[in-house]
Amino acid sequence: MFRQAWVAAQDADLVFLVVDVALRQQTLAHEILATLEKNHISTILILNKIDLIPKARLLPLVASFQESYTLRKVFMISAQNHDGVGDLLKCLQNSLPLVPWLFPADQVSTIPARVLAAEVTR
Repeated sequence: MFRQAWVAAQDADLVFLVVDVALRQQTLAHEILATLEKNHISTILILNKIDLIPKARLLPLVASFQESYTLRKVFMISAQNHDGVGDLLKCLQNSLPLVPWLFPADQVSTIPARVLAAEVTR
């Protein structure tokens, strides 16, 4: 699965990386961000589950990501409570280019869209 994600990321103009901040260990998130940065892939970081950790732990975590990587933007959200989700959706909408449809609107496909969204759950 990760190999397919990396292949898709190479062709992506922008990657949205979702990180579960309720997890104590963020090693995998840092590894992914380091690889994205090394490959000059523009990244928006989404820190999810902010409702599950105290602000005293959240703010240093955000700072560590911002100091370590060149991120296009960082969002702090609680998907369950919908906190911050509206701003994230506006950013997503504004980040996507307007292009003509590649297929007729009534055509159904079983091929997944080439959008990379990785949720770090380790």
